[in-house]
Amino acid sequence: MNYYINNLFDKKECQSIIEFAENNGIQFSYNPNEVWDCKRIYDDEFKSNIIQKIKEKYNNNEFKLWFNLNEFNIKDVNISLTKYYDNRWLDLHLDTTSQFTTVIVLSNGFSDGRFVLSDKMDDIKNGNKYILNIGESISFDGSKTYHGVMPVYSGVRYALNIWMTNTDFKYYTLDNSKKLI
Repeated sequence: MNYYINNLFDKKECQSIIEFAENNGIQFSYNPNEVWDCKRIYDDEFKSNIIQKIKEKYNNNEFKLWFNLNEFNIKDVNISLTKYYDNRWLDLHLDTTSQFTTVIVLSNGFSDGRFVLSDKMDDIKNGNKYILNIGESISFDGSKTYHGVMPVYSGVRYALNIWMTNTDFKYYTLDNSKKLI
């Protein structure tokens, strides 16, 4: 299981990202019964700025990875703001379309909300749990490493989630106005 924890943003940058995402993100859900809040950010300039920050820190040897980022041909990027509070969590899962997943904690003052990495789907209790401080990121291959978030018991845990692919897969904008029935 390859992963790296890096410091990516300062507190002021984290607050700015939360404000931008709350104001410009579009509510997103794969399943109406999910117990976490998610807003997708489709703004190309915002995405470009985030990726540029990661690349800049990588090239300055301030952002460690298990592969050479300069040889990773980013073909598409998907970014979301997630919000956990009132015992909300995220079950272990794989990101079927991301070879490079990064999660950045944008807030502090919440209890638990540890990030979990595991080699096994049903092993959240024995998985590796990480307390990430404001501005810290954890990066891993989301298509091969199970990951999730432990319940947040008090406060609000905001995180920026980035999925990158080097395949021809495209992340499309979800149209929430369309209904199946």
